[in-house]
Amino acid sequence: TVIDAFGGSIGAMQGSAPLTEIALTLRTAGLLGEKEADQVVINSVEAGHYPVSMAPDLQTATVRFANMYCGEKRTVLLQLALPAVTSPVYTHLISSSVQYSVLNTVCQHPSSSTDSGCSCEVERAQQGDERLVNPVRALLVEEELRRVEVTNAIKAAKAAADSGDLITARAILVESQESVISSPAYAADSKTAKALLQDVNEGLECVRSHDMYDSMGGKNTFCQTISSNSQQRSAYTKAGKISMYQSPSSTMAQTTAVHSKSSGIW
Repeated sequence: TVIDAFGGSIGAMQGSAPLTEIALTLRTAGLLGEKEADQVVINSVEAGHYPVSMAPDLQTATVRFANMYCGEKRTVLLQLALPAVTSPVYTHLISSSVQYSVLNTVCQHPSSSTDSGCSCEVERAQQGDERLVNPVRALLVEEELRRVEVTNAIKAAKAAADSGDLITARAILVESQESVISSPAYAADSKTAKALLQDVNEGLECVRSHDMYDSMGGKNTFCQTISSNSQQRSAYTKAGKISMYQSPSSTMAQTTAVHSKSSGIW
């Protein structure tokens, strides 16, 4: 509700000074072998609405965020292309650095932080390897893949509904609903997956009829969901997203706001 959202927003602003002009730069390991073709390159960067710039050699990408408060998180999904190797290679595939400014401080000089990189062993998989047939991904990666999938599905459903084709819109959302339910993230009882399923279910409700979509807020609900997922900001009705995208101060203020409704303060 408005009270809950307002409480959370005020709490976030009171909790800390925001960081602004945040630039996250990601760099690949470069060569894994001796030939020019043995380069690790970035195929794609999924960062929602946040702007991404890629270097011509595809080995460096920069994601920019206008501002963030203490406790907020943003997830960036990378797809890398690795060269074939004849023997196992142990290396840092990705390193990162970030530059930012702190708002409302006397000194406005940018601050920075650098991460040495994430290590992993790169081993060439043999034909028929079970890991190729049934790849096992980290839960956070699975959650982010589902977020991208659901956001794209809702965008496609909205485009169909805008043209008056609610049958196609419903079919797109039903397929996305089944995909989320059958995903490893949902099987792992992921709160994010449950919240994304709620997004899809609400979308299905919005395209139940033309009146529901055009006159009763269905189109607006679609726009809010797309914006929220693309910016990775919590829609306060979505259980499971709140703890991920709020700071402790924001959560405490929102809880106070919720309790005030039953006490008659608001």
